[in-house]
Amino acid sequence: MAHRTPFYVLVVDDTPAVLAQVVEILDEVGIPHVAFGDGTDALEHLRRAEHLPAVVLTDLMMPDVDGWALIRAIREAPRLREVPVVVMTALPFSSSVPDDIAVVRKPLTKARLVAAILRAATPAVDQK
Repeated sequence: MAHRTPFYVLVVDDTPAVLAQVVEILDEVGIPHVAFGDGTDALEHLRRAEHLPAVVLTDLMMPDVDGWALIRAIREAPRLREVPVVVMTALPFSSSVPDDIAVVRKPLTKARLVAAILRAATPAVDQK
């Protein structure tokens, strides 16, 4: 199994303003991160990364590799399947999201975003 240290969050959103907002929040609270504007680049990073992120934080609605495809690829790859995923979305659904995926509703707030990341990352932190 790949190591999850050093701790960082992988952020994926194709909307520059949302990506900038998330990065600003993570910087403010001191959470290291790597950010991508699309699922293709994020998936490539995950496949090549020496250290896996503690959490993948992704938008759902993106061109090419959307959030659902990214999540599917993560769950199908033995090396990646244990990485927790948090979805950022404005979509009004809940029953269609698998139980092992946390949801943060847009518009984002710092409190909700950080709480969701920390809840999802807790197993990764406990393994250190």
